[in-house]
Amino acid sequence: MKKLDVNIGIALFFTILSLGLLASVSSQIAKPRLVMGRSLTALDASLFPYIALGALLLLSLLFLYRCLKGEQKTQSFDFTPSGFSRTLICLSFFLAYALLMNLIGFITASTLTLFALTTYFGNRQWTLGIGISVLFPVIIYFLFLHAFQVYLPESLLW
Repeated sequence: MKKLDVNIGIALFFTILSLGLLASVSSQIAKPRLVMGRSLTALDASLFPYIALGALLLLSLLFLYRCLKGEQKTQSFDFTPSGFSRTLICLSFFLAYALLMNLIGFITASTLTLFALTTYFGNRQWTLGIGISVLFPVIIYFLFLHAFQVYLPESLLW
């Protein structure tokens, strides 16, 4: 029997957590409203939680397997003030993104956030940064709109 270390405990915790959450998804998410016998969206509201929790279960089982096989080495955690400040800055960017999305729309908020984050993390090619920051939110918006038939927050401009 392998000695129980921190990594095995974390892997077991996330495995049990994901199993428990997967079992309770159906009771936690309300069924979509029907209008004239049809749903307003093409996707069920519980689809993303099932995908995310399934991925969490798969990754935690893989982590548990690697810990039990001895492939995962215990690493020390070095706390640095610069890492902590970068984490706080990223969290503040995402908080601003979440607050601005309904006000200025998905495409505008995503473009601003993506450009700000890539610039913060060292991108100095302005044309590439602007192009990627505009292209990806537009592609994601039209993918959700046409393929998934899910409406993302729109701007007052479009």
